[in-house]
Amino acid sequence: MSEPLPHLIIIVDEFAELKAEQPEFMKELISAARIGRSLGVHLILATQKPSGQVNEQIWSNSRFKLCLKVQSQEDSNEVLKSPLAAEIKEPGRAYLQVGNNEIFELFQSAYSGAPEKSDDTKVKEFSIYQFTNFGKRLPVYIQKKKKSDGDNVTQLDAIVSYVSKYCEKNNLSKLPDICLPSLKTVIEYSNDFHDELTVPVGVYDDPDNQLQETFGINIFSENTIIIGSTMTGKTNLLQLIIRGAADNFSPNEVTMYIVDFASMVLKNFEKLKHVGGVVVSNEDEKLKNLFKLLNEEIAIRKEKLLTAGVSNFIAYKEAGNIDLPQIVLLIDNLTALKELYFAEDDFLLPICRDGISVGVSVIIANSQTSGIGYKYFSNINQRIAFTCNDPSEYHSVFEHCKMQPENLPGRCLIQREKVIYEAQTFISFEGEKEFERVQEISKFIEEINENHTSSAKKIPVVPELLLSSMLQEEYNVASDTNKLIIGLDFANVTPVGLDYAHQDVLAITGSYMDSKYNFINYLKSSFASLGPEMYVLDDYSGMFGDISDDNNVLLYSKNIEDIDEMLINLKNNLVERYAARDMYGIATLEKMKPIILIINAIDAIGYISENKIVLETYKEIVKKYKNLKSLILFTNVENETIAYSSPEVLKMMKDNYQFIVFEDLNAVKIFDCPMSLLKKFKTTIKDNEAYFLSGNDLKKIKTVLR
Repeated sequence: MSEPLPHLIIIVDEFAELKAEQPEFMKELISAARIGRSLGVHLILATQKPSGQVNEQIWSNSRFKLCLKVQSQEDSNEVLKSPLAAEIKEPGRAYLQVGNNEIFELFQSAYSGAPEKSDDTKVKEFSIYQFTNFGKRLPVYIQKKKKSDGDNVTQLDAIVSYVSKYCEKNNLSKLPDICLPSLKTVIEYSNDFHDELTVPVGVYDDPDNQLQETFGINIFSENTIIIGSTMTGKTNLLQLIIRGAADNFSPNEVTMYIVDFASMVLKNFEKLKHVGGVVVSNEDEKLKNLFKLLNEEIAIRKEKLLTAGVSNFIAYKEAGNIDLPQIVLLIDNLTALKELYFAEDDFLLPICRDGISVGVSVIIANSQTSGIGYKYFSNINQRIAFTCNDPSEYHSVFEHCKMQPENLPGRCLIQREKVIYEAQTFISFEGEKEFERVQEISKFIEEINENHTSSAKKIPVVPELLLSSMLQEEYNVASDTNKLIIGLDFANVTPVGLDYAHQDVLAITGSYMDSKYNFINYLKSSFASLGPEMYVLDDYSGMFGDISDDNNVLLYSKNIEDIDEMLINLKNNLVERYAARDMYGIATLEKMKPIILIINAIDAIGYISENKIVLETYKEIVKKYKNLKSLILFTNVENETIAYSSPEVLKMMKDNYQFIVFEDLNAVKIFDCPMSLLKKFKTTIKDNEAYFLSGNDLKKIKTVLR
């Protein structure tokens, strides 16, 4: 024979507020009031103002009515059909009505908030004293009645404690809670979550359905924005996304790029094979290269989707194509990024707008919504809000949001199917101190990298030192006798060459002497290996003295007057080449060695300009005998303004615009620089960096070291 079911008592305090905030529960309560009593389900409802709040069916099925002091006779009449309760003055006094006045009594309810009293009435207080030789009384033993443990322990607390201990002693199990427990404040990371499009990041609480489940962030078909004040859990959530993506997908499936303008702790993930690069606030060129890479990738993917005949990236993957990974761009501190780099052009907004359809998603973390703008929010469907200093932020993130998350690290609000829930994110990596968490990140990266052979496509980056040995190994530069690679272009990280066949005159200037000296040494060693014919007019320092005896040096001198002979010999050589080209065609030039006149003497420009015969020879070489695989290289030109009174050679340089300048662009005087270029290249150049001006094309380059 089965045991009888226990009676179930439902107690609802402030019934009117429940009705206003959760009207969907009214049907359930009315049903419980109507048929619950026969099933052993009983209701106890409490409210301050019964008029208009209690349903007629509840009144008709309520046999017991208890009314304490109320403000008006109308409230007393509503409950008791009598105005007596409005006349009560003493706290705790009430009228009890059973049925239709079967019982109608005035009584005084007990007060359970009084301090607990111990049963020590039989204990007598006394003291035992000892008398010293001087008649002083010293207490030896004192017995007093036991005092209460404290005013905080009430009779109600004592009763609850006694009942609890009694139940434990008699093995009476506690009834199951009607609600799930509150979300934990600390939840360890768990990857026990199966969804092809999302990565697990935490647990959300759905009290209406008594449900607590893991939730994730969709990194394939939605952009995401994360808002929250400092130290609330934004960076931890970004780390969770990185960890979840690396745990569940290979680098061929998901590639991540990170822009960290906040704590820079995300820099620790740079060695992860899933990560193509991490950009921090002082890496201007790397940031530009990242956005250029993403824009080029979006253009390529649009063409591939068009060729495949599908409308979006998910359909492209469903068709069996596995050649393109999902690209996830994570940005920590969008406000700083916009202030530093998006003053004129916003490179990120087009990626947010066009990226999702081609498999490029964006995840943004920021401390506030102000300054982001509706254009971003209109392209972001997935939104998360941690604790914010300004409560209006929740209304900006979620429309008509009345909730606020508890002020705990990792506690946030999320939205699922247009319903807002409170959630708690996982701890991304264990460790009480930051260095312990960094160690855990390093271990995680090692474990993940061991399981994968492929890597994400890296952000093109100009190295701190560009050695000549790196050109062939890392940039696939083949040896070419007609072209010398002098550096890497910062704009696209591609080699920049000095073409002997078309670069007739080149001047090197600038005040960064060490960088300039290193570059000239590289030129010397390169010329020695490539073997062009050379004339060298050196200065008193003898910088080129170490190559004076090389077989390919036709004439080396420190005497300024020897420039006459060098120019005449160079002209005669070019005359022969000019005639050979006319007779046998341009292909004959390919068989000839380049010929270079190196002028390192700083006073050579003035000497050539002041001697008419020498100047005419120079002009004839520069103007008539062009494109004959020859180069006049001025290695020591002063950075000064070229005016009407300047030497003729300098004025000819200004007309040709062929310079390598080891100088900040705002300090360049030797040529006029437009304001647009000054804004574009406003940063100070570093060691072994220079500007290469050829015609109207200005490039910032990292020069090669030998």
